[in-house]
Amino acid sequence: MEYICFFNSKILRLTLVISHLILIGISLALVWISYNYKLLQPENNTNIKLLIAHISLGIINLSILFWDLYSHYKINPSWQISLSAVSFFFYSSYLRVFLKNEKWTLKNFKLDGVILSCLLLSYWFVFIFIHQGNFIIDDTKIIFSTRLDSPSLYLKFYIAIGYLYFLVKSCYTAITFFSTHQSTTKQFKLLRTGILTYLGLRVFLTLMIIPLKTNASIFFTSQSLAETLMVFSVGLMTLTTAFMIAYPITLSKIPKRFYLENYRDPSEVEDDIEQLYNQLNVCMIQDKLYLDRGMKINTLCQRSKIKLSEIRVILNQKGFDNFNDYCNHFRLIAAEEQIKNGVLERLSMEQIYESAGFNSHQTFARSFRKKHGLTASDYWHKIKARNS
Repeated sequence: MEYICFFNSKILRLTLVISHLILIGISLALVWISYNYKLLQPENNTNIKLLIAHISLGIINLSILFWDLYSHYKINPSWQISLSAVSFFFYSSYLRVFLKNEKWTLKNFKLDGVILSCLLLSYWFVFIFIHQGNFIIDDTKIIFSTRLDSPSLYLKFYIAIGYLYFLVKSCYTAITFFSTHQSTTKQFKLLRTGILTYLGLRVFLTLMIIPLKTNASIFFTSQSLAETLMVFSVGLMTLTTAFMIAYPITLSKIPKRFYLENYRDPSEVEDDIEQLYNQLNVCMIQDKLYLDRGMKINTLCQRSKIKLSEIRVILNQKGFDNFNDYCNHFRLIAAEEQIKNGVLERLSMEQIYESAGFNSHQTFARSFRKKHGLTASDYWHKIKARNS
C-alpha cells in the first residue's frame, strides 16, 4: 500500500534532525515546569504529575520510533503499544482529576486500572507466546519473519485498543465537562481551547497511525509517511509544552465558584471577581504584606479567607502573570512614592527598592521599565526637571 508524503525528502530529514533536538528541549522544559510548579503550587498537584507523566511517556514513545526508523536493531513493538496505552491512561486520569476534581485513589480508578492491566498482560502474552523468536537476521538489520509480518486478528485488535480506549474516554470526559460547565474567566477559556484542540489533534494523529500499525507489518509500511507523522507528533508535543509555559494558570484547578450556573447573569461573574480583588488589595495594603520579601500566596489566602485556586484566577483575570507579579505591583507603587518624594537625594536606589520589598535590583528594574518605559533613575530626573 503506497502513501503520499507531503514533504521533500531532504527537508523532511532536516526537520527530523531538528525534531530530535526539540525532544531534548521538551524534556528539559518538563523538568523546569515540574520544579517551578512544585514551588508555586503548594496545594495538591496530582493533576500536573499525571499530565507530565503523559507527555513524558509520549516523548519516550517517539524516541523509540526514531530508533526503529534509523537503527539496524528494532525494539520490541510491544513497548510502543504499551507506552501509548499507559500514556493515554494517564491523560484520561488527568482530565478526571483536573476537571471533575476526583481524587487519585485506587477506589476511584479501579476500573481503568484493571482494564489497562488486562490489556497490557493480554497483549504481551500474545506477542511473546505467538511470535517469540520469529526473527530473520541478514547482513544489514534484524527483520521480522513472514509469520510476524502477518499478525493475527487478535493482535491487531489489541493494537487498536491500546491507542483508542483511553483516548476516546479522554474525549468523552472533556466534551461532557465543557458542554455542561461554562465560565467567562480567562483560565476557563484557555483550558477549553487547549484541551479540546490537543484532543482533536491527538485523534487526527491516531487515525493516521492505526492504519499503518494494523497493515501488513507491525511497523510502518511507509518510511516517508512514518517520518512525516513523527514530525507532526513532535510538533504537537512542542505546542503542548509551550502552552503550559506561556499560560501557567492552566495548570491550576478550575474554581467551582466562577461557573456560570452559580450566577443569575454572566455579568455577575466579573462583579464577584472585582469584589474579591478589592478584598485582596485591602489585605495587601492594610497589613503591608508586600513588604515581606518571602511573601507566599498561602499567607494572602489565610488573611483574605479566599481559596488559592480562586486567588490565581482573580489575579490572572486582572492581568497579572502570577502571584509575584501581583506583589511587585504594590512594591513598585511604594518605590514610586519614595522617588516622587525625593528620597533619592539621601538614599541609594538599592535602599529604596529593598525597603519596598523587592528581592533584587533586576526584578525592580524590569518591573519599573515595564510600567514606565524607562529606568527609575531616568524617572527621577524627569520628575526633578518637571518640578524645577
